Amino acid sequence: MDLKKYWEEKHLRYSKQDWIGKPTLFAQFAFKYFPSQGSVLDLGCGHGQDSRFFAENGYEVVGTEFSEKALEFAVSKSDPKLKISYIIHDLKDDFPLKDSSFDVVYSHLSVQFFDNKITEKIFNEIQRVLKKDGLLVLLVNSLDDPEVKNSKFLYDDLYEAPDGLIKRFYNEKSLEKFTEDKFKTILLDSKGETYKDISTLIRYIGTKK
Repeated sequence: MDLKKYWEEKHLRYSKQDWIGKPTLFAQFAFKYFPSQGSVLDLGCGHGQDSRFFAENGYEVVGTEFSEKALEFAVSKSDPKLKISYIIHDLKDDFPLKDSSFDVVYSHLSVQFFDNKITEKIFNEIQRVLKKDGLLVLLVNSLDDPEVKNSKFLYDDLYEAPDGLIKRFYNEKSLEKFTEDKFKTILLDSKGETYKDISTLIRYIGTKK
């Protein structure tokens, strides 16, 4: 599968949805756990709706995104006065960011497309760039998602969707496998929601050990 093409086309479709300009339900929920001020790294920021939400509330934000098309939308929608910078970055690569440089690392449905080795690397990188006691705020797909039934099981928690996309579906225990040595859990449940009527997503909030 040509992942670049896949995500470019997907973000073009997203651009026509009415929810794409609003902060996600998860961002609005998780915001109450944020420190009163500081810096936020938004992994897989898409069209930047959550990045803008955080910046509008006084945070300095760096948004990363695999899709150049998504970042075009994000930049075009962002007020230049806001403290947001965007970078093209593939999450499977080392983060081009300094150690201990963020108060919050945030991810809305962006870290579930990788095998165990790369997923472990991503969590290591998150831990590296977070400041002491920094916050990890994460939303991921769960094994209770309706799309699991239409996907082909591959191995571990990885499935192949009908469109060919490889995606990881977590449960609370399997997510802890990646977090328990690096983060102290504050919240872990499967009550995450989106505007697309999914209400079984796994929410994780924890602090760097």
